[in-house]
Amino acid sequence: MKKLTTPLRSLAAVAFSVLVLHASPATADYDFQLVSPPGALFSQTFGVNNAGTVTGGADDGANDFSFTYDMKSGEYTIIDYDTSLLEISNSGVMVGDLDNSCAIRDKKGNVTLFTPPSAAQYPLCQARGINSSGKVSGFQRGDVQGGGWIGFVYDPQRGTFEEFLPSSQTFAHAINARGQIAGSTFLDADAAYPGSPPGRYGYVREEDGTVKNFEITQAVPGQTRARGISESGLVAGFYSAPPFFETKSFVTTLSKGAAFDSVTLDDDEVIFRSPCNPDQPSPGPEYELFTDMFASQVRNDGVVVGSCVDIYIDFSAPSG
Repeated sequence: MKKLTTPLRSLAAVAFSVLVLHASPATADYDFQLVSPPGALFSQTFGVNNAGTVTGGADDGANDFSFTYDMKSGEYTIIDYDTSLLEISNSGVMVGDLDNSCAIRDKKGNVTLFTPPSAAQYPLCQARGINSSGKVSGFQRGDVQGGGWIGFVYDPQRGTFEEFLPSSQTFAHAINARGQIAGSTFLDADAAYPGSPPGRYGYVREEDGTVKNFEITQAVPGQTRARGISESGLVAGFYSAPPFFETKSFVTTLSKGAAFDSVTLDDDEVIFRSPCNPDQPSPGPEYELFTDMFASQVRNDGVVVGSCVDIYIDFSAPSG
């Protein structure tokens, strides 16, 4: 039974952005903190820097807006009602997208738009990461394989683009100071290893262009995604877990060497709790709870930001 395709009459979903503090790896204890600007009906967190500034997006029922959250003071600041801001560097430069173009917002609030040169006729570009050198990672819709997605690295100082892994679904997310990029790509059957199913696999791309694909062994085959990477190489992401395809998050490190890695997570590497917010009342006893948790970025100290959704389904009601 896959929760989102089962016939049902009643469904309720409650979404939260989350900040996860890795308190004790030895005991797999995490401190979960909900992050939501005042008045927000829905929010997501995407990036975090060493100073403790978290970037996110929210919806107050009238407008979508980007915001920052200060982990030290607990203060929220609304940044923009137009630009989606997804990551922040240690110097305070943010990246995201605006009007289907990639966007860089400097510390003074000035926004610069760019689109890679090989973008499709109707481009869609999203910047997802920025490192201490100012290099930007992201993905764009390109004229490949029927209009698939291409990952890229952009150096604003030199004005150079480096594109990689053209496929139907290649997403480049975080980039660290070493130039390592974490993301996910869709691989055909047998492409990951002999007998591998088609699906989504995580990857880490080194600065020299070499790529290591990986899967989480606890995942539904072909359902692993990487999203964040710390300066030391910690990788954060999420995977679909059997039997109900709930999304669980992880923080792990990849092995050295081989081009493909099958990662079996230890308990302290799995980030998940259900419900997202224990104080949120259930819609009723007839509802069954499913939770999806999506990690977006990780720091060296184990702090993770992401989003969480509680989905309540009434299976007792007749389908319609």
